[in-house]
Amino acid sequence: MRKLVTFDKAVKKQMLELLDKKADGDGFIIEKETGQRVLTPTGEEVSLENFAGMKKGSEIFIKSDIAALIDFAKKSSP
Repeated sequence: MRKLVTFDKAVKKQMLELLDKKADGDGFIIEKETGQRVLTPTGEEVSLENFAGMKKGSEIFIKSDIAALIDFAKKSSP
């Protein structure tokens, strides 16, 4: 049985901190060192509010909207 794990804003910020990321003044996730906004595989910027997670072993960011989650599920299935 699969379980759903969700994170509140504070935990999302802690997760990003561990990855040398943070949210900018507009709420988008950025690289701490360069200030560049992180992008999804389709080139979309990711806000802290829309941050759903990252693919294991990578820095591929996933947004929480249904289209992004479906696309991620399709690409992750064997």
